[in-house]
Amino acid sequence: MPIPDFVYGYRGRSPTKHFTEAQLLAGGQIDPEMGRVDSRSLGFPFLIVKYKADGGFSVGENQCMGASATCVSMINKLNDKLWEYDDTQTVSNAVFIFLIDQYRAILYVSWMGPDGKYYMLPIEDFGFSAGPKGLRDLTSRVQNIFHWAARSRLKEIQRALDTIGEEGRMDSSIDRSEAQQAGCWRQPDQTNLDPSIS
Repeated sequence: MPIPDFVYGYRGRSPTKHFTEAQLLAGGQIDPEMGRVDSRSLGFPFLIVKYKADGGFSVGENQCMGASATCVSMINKLNDKLWEYDDTQTVSNAVFIFLIDQYRAILYVSWMGPDGKYYMLPIEDFGFSAGPKGLRDLTSRVQNIFHWAARSRLKEIQRALDTIGEEGRMDSSIDRSEAQQAGCWRQPDQTNLDPSIS
């Protein structure tokens, strides 16, 4: 994956304000890395920022397209697993990108369509030479993205992980029940356990 300058997502290696332990376990059913983009345990990225000091926007766009496709595919893995249990739920696979140089910032949105193709579309161009209005508008868009990510998108991911976790537990109890009926599995006899062994 081309390395962006900044990637924003959710912390998710151990239980945090974003994910419970049960949700992290459900995420492990999808992928042991649970949508992590780097070693800092950043999960399910929603915003990529790439700075091009030389104004090389065409190169920057290509780099952002590669990085955003990787991030979108993380949410698609979550949706694929979710749809095994509930095809009425879905998590938005949109990822926002800011490509910035010293004169302007362009906001893009990237997603995968139902046709299986990745898309990246410019939404807005913020010119810094126009005075403080460009910076105010940019700040407003960044706040809106973080607001969306902290509320509706995070809730979608949490609900999806809850569904996957609940259905996964039901599947494992059904498997155990079928194994018991076939005589292949039985509850351990608690009376024969040696209490001195820890």
